[in-house]
Amino acid sequence: GSLVLPGVEVLDQEHAGAVLSRLDQLGRWVQAQQAKVLHRIEGIFRDEMFFASGKLDPGLAFSLAAEEAATILGIPTGTAAMRMNEAGTLCGTHTATLGKLESGALSYGHVQTVLDQSQNIPAGELPGFEAELLGVAVAGQTGSQFRVKARRLRENKYPETIQKRQRTAFEKRRVVLDPDCDGMSWLNALLPSEKAQAVFTQLTKAARGEQSAGDPRMVDQLRADILEDLLLDRDDRDTS
Repeated sequence: GSLVLPGVEVLDQEHAGAVLSRLDQLGRWVQAQQAKVLHRIEGIFRDEMFFASGKLDPGLAFSLAAEEAATILGIPTGTAAMRMNEAGTLCGTHTATLGKLESGALSYGHVQTVLDQSQNIPAGELPGFEAELLGVAVAGQTGSQFRVKARRLRENKYPETIQKRQRTAFEKRRVVLDPDCDGMSWLNALLPSEKAQAVFTQLTKAARGEQSAGDPRMVDQLRADILEDLLLDRDDRDTS
């Protein structure tokens, strides 16, 4: 079928707001359907590989399904794999959350918070905790506001998960190079918060010191240049 939205130019403020709200709900419904279809695609690949080889290889089936989804959606394979993994959780242990997304009551950002805060929760207690999370997701609440409430709820109810999540997060520390345009790139480091803050503070102090000595560069520029000077040998620096 098809949907038509005629005469947008004649909408007044009240009707434009109402239409925008309905379109937002429609978008959430579409995201829910995508999750269902992504989960179905994973199941198809899993079943086909099982029958073809005589034995099940879930990891390979998931990877191939994610690559297929990435091609269809025109997104990176890693992003497709993340969405497919979320889809599997929504269609498995978090059908109530999927229902909220489908009805338009939750945005996908809220859904991701529910899934994130549900990690490391005992399986038998997961449905009840999911219901509690959904209970604090009120209409009109921003994603950041909900994340704070959801995290606080988990930490108060399951304080033992804090250290486990911190250990898991620490194991994901890494440095990522993300090419940008015009000959520039982003160099991102995922570090423990206190270490990242300490590094940033030291760069800022050094930058302010250079400014006090008469350097005309902006603080952001100085932070970047000081970091480069600290990490590279003189012969490796761009002298242009």
